[in-house]
Amino acid sequence: MLRLTNAGKAGTNRLRGRRPKVRGYAMNPIDHPHGGRTNGGRPSCSPWGLYAKGRKTRRRNKWTNMFIIERAGGQPIAKFVQGKKKVAAAETLTLIG
Repeated sequence: MLRLTNAGKAGTNRLRGRRPKVRGYAMNPIDHPHGGRTNGGRPSCSPWGLYAKGRKTRRRNKWTNMFIIERAGGQPIAKFVQGKKKVAAAETLTLIG
């Protein structure tokens, strides 16, 4: 609740222990990837160098929990088990042919 109150001036906030937030664009190039007014520069990214817009930053081969293959008790879900069998059969057919 105290966070939403207007302190009135920056000095009051500093007395409460809050530090100012400086934008990356306002920094020098050595301090932040967005800093400086140099021609070219680099794309928008975080202070740690990860791109912020448009580029995928996750590894392709990273494992995921997107699909739940087993139930909580450890019993496999039939839909996924059949799918695996069909894929394996298709692979053997392509290898033979």
